[in-house]
Amino acid sequence: MSDLRKITEKIRKYSRSRTVFMLLIAMILAMGAAYWYTAARADVWDGTVDTSWYNETSTDFTLTTPQQLAGLAQLVNAGNTFSGKTIKLGNNIDLNNISWSCIGHNYSITFPAHLMVKGT
Repeated sequence: MSDLRKITEKIRKYSRSRTVFMLLIAMILAMGAAYWYTAARADVWDGTVDTSWYNETSTDFTLTTPQQLAGLAQLVNAGNTFSGKTIKLGNNIDLNNISWSCIGHNYSITFPAHLMVKGT
């Protein structure tokens, strides 16, 4: 009877160790998935504006981030018409359902630039 108890106790210990091990594996996988999801969504807009891509002498610009698109809106709404310039959207841009100022937020602002959108 003593041997049966020892075997039963070993099985219980093994089962607990296995359960703890499986929980650790599940936690590691969940953390990896959360990291991957966050890294994959790095191009989602956080509400900030980037105008560092703009210089007056260039005629072609490729915007690849939501921050740059918001920067375009800020520049146009401040009076820059981008006349004779080409703006390309180089990526799908996710504004993350955040309210933002549209490009040319009123009818007195014109935007005669060429806007090219990359197809998916």
